[in-house]
Amino acid sequence: MKRPLAYITAAWSGEHEKDGQRAAGYCRAVYEAGFSPLCPVLYLPLILNDAIPEEHKSGIDMGRDLLRRAHVLVVCGEAIDEAVKNDIAVAARLNITATTLAGILDVKRQGFLLRILGNCQRTDRRPRAGRAEFHIVDSGILRC
Repeated sequence: MKRPLAYITAAWSGEHEKDGQRAAGYCRAVYEAGFSPLCPVLYLPLILNDAIPEEHKSGIDMGRDLLRRAHVLVVCGEAIDEAVKNDIAVAARLNITATTLAGILDVKRQGFLLRILGNCQRTDRRPRAGRAEFHIVDSGILRC
């Protein structure tokens, strides 16, 4: 089964090792919930120097490009910072569903996610290959 792409965002601390460990844990949880995680914080610090303004901007642009390709934005952790707010705003502009990791895990526990995603009808106005729109509501039920 093809897994929908999930862009992972959180209020990262700026400590690459600590952030990498947190990101890997979030990605594993999202993967186990049936998604393919996209998480730039796992690899961009390895190839870009954030202290160089041009590379910092390139990192932001690469992250935005990955977010544009995602089916869902997953907000992880307890804190919300400006970067997370920006990711949520970009997702909203692109009509990408935003949810929390807790919301996805609640749905997974109920056993609905993979079965319902396969039955969702496309509701996008802009055609995107293989993209289904779904929403996780407070009750933990997916609405297609």
